[in-house]
Amino acid sequence: MQSRVYQFASDENAGAPETGAAISEQEVIAFAAEIRRAVCESDCARFLQLVDWRRIFERATSIPALPELHEQRESFTAGGLAAVSRTGAVHEGLHQAIKAGASYKPVHVDLNVAGPSVLLRLNLPNGGGLNYHQYTVIRKPDGNLVADDIFVFLTAEHLSHAFRRCWLSLAKVALQEIVGEFSELDDPFLIHIDDVVSMDALVDLGRYAEALELYRRFPESLRKNKSLMANALTAAQGVSEEDYAEIIDDFRKAYAHEAALALVLIEGYSARKRFDRALCCVERLSTLVGGDSLLAAKRAAFLLELGRVAEARQAIDLVIAGEPDEYDGFAIGLDVALAERNFEDVLKYLTILEGRFDIELDDLEESDDFAEFVISPQYQAWLNAHRQ
Repeated sequence: MQSRVYQFASDENAGAPETGAAISEQEVIAFAAEIRRAVCESDCARFLQLVDWRRIFERATSIPALPELHEQRESFTAGGLAAVSRTGAVHEGLHQAIKAGASYKPVHVDLNVAGPSVLLRLNLPNGGGLNYHQYTVIRKPDGNLVADDIFVFLTAEHLSHAFRRCWLSLAKVALQEIVGEFSELDDPFLIHIDDVVSMDALVDLGRYAEALELYRRFPESLRKNKSLMANALTAAQGVSEEDYAEIIDDFRKAYAHEAALALVLIEGYSARKRFDRALCCVERLSTLVGGDSLLAAKRAAFLLELGRVAEARQAIDLVIAGEPDEYDGFAIGLDVALAERNFEDVLKYLTILEGRFDIELDDLEESDDFAEFVISPQYQAWLNAHRQ
């Protein structure tokens, strides 16, 4: 058997579907609305219809493109499709988040030359976190739109690439049986797939130092893989400030214009109380995703931490105007009102948080944050309302 060289990212334009009639913005908006409805109403069957899972698995198994792997490729795809049908794939996790109080909303449509896409925002309840899913959209022969892949910002990878890691483990075993000497195969991801899987497991187990050490032993070309870098960031965050800064720097050099990087860094910088840097990442992310008014809530929180209270107030006004159904604006608005000693607004936000979001507030008299509020007339009004 002749030696072959495989490039992990060589399938970017492989097997591109025929475009047919141009996809309009209105069609993509309608598609996004149907995705949201299917998730919110637990219509799993409809959600699965709106995603071309076979194409995702075909993309996942397209590397290495060896005819000798045809049988294994078909078997993996069939098994994957059966698992999607049985488990509901990402739909179930999304719907469970919705049941717990999360929101899932389209925020941006992009009709670029590489293919139309729509960005949906997952906002977990009570400030629990933010993620974005980018659905790339194609037109099927019957004229209907489907997503042919989903990019998950927090993991910084497409679903097809996540499935590919599982596929490559099987492909490696099959190729070893076919060719005997596996050293002839030069794809670094394929050669190191066992270590890639081990790194995933180590991160899941919280063994961050071991995961980071394994990552650093990968060849340079593999260390630039986006999903591996995202894993390395998680590991480095649990090791040291120096390690985290190093991986951030590597990620920024390799993917300077990635919105996924900005989202990851917001959480990392916030945890380290580097609010100036977190603020820059929020502003960068807002630009990269085409604008999202909910990000003004995070901007307000970091401005408040930096003592820029007036700017934080302006940001809160924007997010409440743009996202009146989201918890974040009112919760951070409460913090801003406390910082301003604006007790009328404190009372207003407390009332909204309790009434609209079913937030049970602890004894405010026990909280240092509310020390001045509890001696105000507005606090007495709040107490009187609770006694009725």
